[in-house]
Amino acid sequence: MTTFYDKHAERQVAAGIARQHQAEAAARQAETELRLLDVAERRDVLIDQRARMAAKRTRQARTERAKRWAARWAAVRSALGSVRARLASAVPVLVGGVAMGAPILIGWNGQLHTAQTVLHLGALAWAFPVALEGGAWWLAYLTSRAIRRHLPTGRLRAWMWVLALVAAGMNFWHGTLAYGPLGGAGLALASLLGIGLWEVTAWHHRQHAAGRTAAEIRAMWLRRLRFPRLSWAAASIAAAYGPSADRDTAWRAAWVDRYGVGPEATRRDRRLARLIVREQWRAARAAARRGDLVIVSGIILRPLPTSLGSTQDGSEETLTTPIEMRELSARAAALLARTCAAIAAGTLPETPSAKAIRRHFGCGMETAIAVRNALSAVRSADREDVA
Repeated sequence: MTTFYDKHAERQVAAGIARQHQAEAAARQAETELRLLDVAERRDVLIDQRARMAAKRTRQARTERAKRWAARWAAVRSALGSVRARLASAVPVLVGGVAMGAPILIGWNGQLHTAQTVLHLGALAWAFPVALEGGAWWLAYLTSRAIRRHLPTGRLRAWMWVLALVAAGMNFWHGTLAYGPLGGAGLALASLLGIGLWEVTAWHHRQHAAGRTAAEIRAMWLRRLRFPRLSWAAASIAAAYGPSADRDTAWRAAWVDRYGVGPEATRRDRRLARLIVREQWRAARAAARRGDLVIVSGIILRPLPTSLGSTQDGSEETLTTPIEMRELSARAAALLARTCAAIAAGTLPETPSAKAIRRHFGCGMETAIAVRNALSAVRSADREDVA
């Protein structure tokens, strides 16, 4: 302990110690206030975090609840949609079944009466209309299945109509005896109504299976009604080429065979072309009778006539009989047809050289030379005819 001999100095020291204690107390108070502020700030932060977490959980709960409701409504809408789809598919089937099944009930009595009075089947008389109607509709089912599997249906449809006509004949006989000719005709037509309705339905299924649009179907029927002979010719050409034949190509080939021009030609051009084709046909027939035409590997050609010498007036006398031409190979014959088509299309000149034929088709030089010689023979024969 320090001893002071001066009271003033002692008071100064005591005042300094007091100020030091006050400063320390103020520092402790400031530190305490800072700590309190830090605690309050942390508390506010925690409260804010808790509020945000609560709001987040509330939003998540709302979102999940909305998703659950959306899933439930989607399931309900899907169920309603499936029910509507089933009803939409079942209603036409039900209506069609009623429309096609009603004629069975109408014609049942006539067939049953035939089995009882004519065939004398007794207790088994009910089996007769079941056999007729059941057989016809079984064949109708087989036809529908064949259409879905893209199989032929001609024989099935023929036997189906045979059974239907037999049943209609019995109904006509029964109706005529019971109600007169008018009643018999009504029962017969009613008996055929179900099969007729099914035939219309099967026709639509066939068109859908074939992938034809409504415009194509209308064009096909318009062609058959407006140009029956050309339609038959196009069908014959398509049948000759097989199932892979294109309908439009066969239709154009039928036009070219009949008129010499395609369907895009005008009426005036078709008339002129038909006269030209008729005259060319007469000239070709006369040339064939004279022996001026030969067939080489399936292609009709005019061989080059041989020269015999000069006559007194200076003109050369030619032999009317054709010379013998070396038969073309299968490749040369096919290339000759392609070359004629290329000349007609304008992609090759009228008198192509062997090199031009080889460059255009990529064939061998020997084949190209054979095709060039065949074309030269045809051109020479044509020039000789003109002269």
